[in-house]
Parts: sequence; structure tokens; C-alpha cells
Amino acid sequence: MNKRSAIWIVPAFVLILATSMAVAQQGSRPSGSIAGEWNITFMVQGQTVPGTLVLAAEGETVTGTVETQHTGPGKLQDGKFAGSKLSATCVFDRHESIELMGELQGEKLVGTFLTEGREGKWEATRAAKASAGL
Repeated sequence: MNKRSAIWIVPAFVLILATSMAVAQQGSRPSGSIAGEWNITFMVQGQTVPGTLVLAAEGETVTGTVETQHTGPGKLQDGKFAGSKLSATCVFDRHESIELMGELQGEKLVGTFLTEGREGKWEATRAAKASAGL
């Protein structure tokens, strides 16, 4: 191999390696991202209500949906996620709105909420991804 060929092999290898790493990371969620499906539990006055929270984030703006058997389906309004802090209002057709305040702690969201003149706590964990059947 001559020197001229060797000069092009190293940059080509680096380019291929960088491209491969970018493709491999494309499907993974960025660290600290809240986007995705969550299993949420609301806790108030000794009662727990489980549900599903689906979040999408673009910059600091958060949108999404939330649903429990008690509230029915709802949408997030005025959602914001900045510096690990989350705030949003869940708006429903058949239930008073729920004001969420919380933060991302590792892979868990935790916080407080206000609705119907009551304050409670909530937490959410990432929903397990369904595995492909055989």
C-alpha cells in the first residue's frame, strides 16, 4: 500500500464508524427525554387511580394524552419540560382539569397534582415495550 492510499483509508474508516454510530443511536431515546408512553398512577385521599400518559416533546414544549378509567381520555395543554421539571394541564371532556407539576427522577416522573379542589401525588414509570411474538 502506498502513502497516498493510506491517507484516504483513515478518514474513510472514521466516516464509516461515525455514520454507523449515528444510525445505531437514531432509534434510541435521548437521555433525559420524557417522550414516550408512561404508566401513571394518581394518589389522593388513600385512593389510587392508574392510567396511561403518552408524551411528545419538542424543545421545552410538551404535548400528549392521558387516560384513566375515572377521567376518560384527555389531552395535555400548556405542557412544559425544562431542567427536569414538568408542568402541564390535563383537560378532559367528562372530568375537571388536572394541573400536573413534577420532575424527572432517573427514569421515573413524580409530582403533585391539583383537581376538584384537592391536591394529590402522582408518579409515572415508562411503559414496557411489547416484544414481538414468535
